[in-house]
Amino acid sequence: MIDMRGSIPKFLSNSLASLQRSLSTVEEIRLAFQRNDEVDESDRQLLIPALNAPQFYDFEEPELLDRVIAAHKRHQDILQYDKIDSADGMVYVGIGKRATSTTRTF
Repeated sequence: MIDMRGSIPKFLSNSLASLQRSLSTVEEIRLAFQRNDEVDESDRQLLIPALNAPQFYDFEEPELLDRVIAAHKRHQDILQYDKIDSADGMVYVGIGKRATSTTRTF
């Protein structure tokens, strides 16, 4: 490692400025051709009917869900959840952890 005591050589400074100009050109081109909203809207329009359509489960899925909910209710006294901040205010996110060292099986 070389300590230049805060001085930056002129050739390095000039090359960094040149790189910045080149990257700003790339950014301008990206912005000119950006179609994210347009593409997302068409995908969204395809997804909405699928979300509103009735869902059919195979015979095992409701049973599995009932078992998971029952296990959670049985062990709720020993589980704690630490809330994690979410980017979306409508979404609750948490990490589960055991409150005691009690061993139980699900």
